[in-house]
Amino acid sequence: MDYPNTTVWRCLVCGYEHEGARPPDVCPVCGVGPEMFERVPAAGAVVPPSPLDAEPAREPHATTEPQVAGEPGPASGSAAPRVLIVGAGIAGLCAAAAAREHNACATVTLIGAENERPYYRLNLTRVLAGQTSTLALPMREETWFAAQRIGYEIGEATRLERESHRVHLRDGRILPYDKLVLALGAAPTLPAWASPPLAGVFALRTIADARAVLAWATTHRRAVIVGGGLLGLESAGGLAAQGLRVTVLEHAPSLLPRQLAPAAAQIFADHLAAIGVEVRCAVDVAGVVANAGAVAAVTLAEGAALPADLVLLATGVHPHTTLAREAGLAVQRGVLVDEALCTSDPDIYAAGDVTEHAGVVYGRWPVAEQQGRVAGANAAGAQARFVASRPTTTLKVLDLDLASDLGPLDSAHV
Repeated sequence: MDYPNTTVWRCLVCGYEHEGARPPDVCPVCGVGPEMFERVPAAGAVVPPSPLDAEPAREPHATTEPQVAGEPGPASGSAAPRVLIVGAGIAGLCAAAAAREHNACATVTLIGAENERPYYRLNLTRVLAGQTSTLALPMREETWFAAQRIGYEIGEATRLERESHRVHLRDGRILPYDKLVLALGAAPTLPAWASPPLAGVFALRTIADARAVLAWATTHRRAVIVGGGLLGLESAGGLAAQGLRVTVLEHAPSLLPRQLAPAAAQIFADHLAAIGVEVRCAVDVAGVVANAGAVAAVTLAEGAALPADLVLLATGVHPHTTLAREAGLAVQRGVLVDEALCTSDPDIYAAGDVTEHAGVVYGRWPVAEQQGRVAGANAAGAQARFVASRPTTTLKVLDLDLASDLGPLDSAHV
């Protein structure tokens, strides 16, 4: 069935929003089909092409964004601002597309720190499970950036000069901007005992991490996952699918205490046991034991040791605020933003996991997508504001239908 007008479709399972004439055949985040999408009421507004489905921009025109309150207004300052976006996750990609959508004359440049095009980070656990490959993760082909007239550069931002409106990259390049969007995401929060790094101990945040875990898993068979949150459990399911013996260690008395009641958590633990994942709750990890320069065991605070030749740390993430903090922007847990996603500097916006809005660090893909659209549009001269929505969560690799309707959560507990 085709639909007459471009509109917005929201996944009922994970909250991903798709823009187009019809819902997608498969949700790129959680994998459900088009029957699990609902049309988002747009109150008669004209919806712009999605950052993931847009055609090349032609002429600037006013639109109203889904989940974005307020109409775009005339650009402030230069009619052709230099919009620089640092961070190439979903928030950065959406910011770049929205900036181009709202201002055909702007110079839009997206900076990514990884040697990859922007990709579906949430599907890294599917890579571990063998359900997809890293080649299938990118959200956009290289040709899309040229068609949208969006510059894409690889580089790590190391210093922000607010007075001179310049961003320094590690390789020595200096990039000027009129408006800046910080979409730096989050970094893994690692326990003190995980430093210095030890062979066989991993975090899972990037494509490079997933490749390293899979390479190690080909010759090592006993895995311990430290952390029983969503990432830890999905990673456990993925490694179990690769034939590893997997144990999950969780500090809380039951799995996913913020999402599941204890009775539901026990049902979930029983399901994990059935697919070869042992769960131990109410335990604390004291450290790791090395043998010949690689991990050999995980030690518990009670004194016991668990044999392990692969350890994956799923102990949370924290907003990547170093660049903003060192530049003097207002930062608490995340970079502080208002409803326009403007920081304490009127020429700098922020979006996604790096932000703190109204006291909340969301750490949710759909929120990062929405915030990216708002920040990018406003950096290009719009007058939009972010309207928070209540997110849901789903597990993707454990062969169990589990969705949780969540209020705002600190990303450190995801």
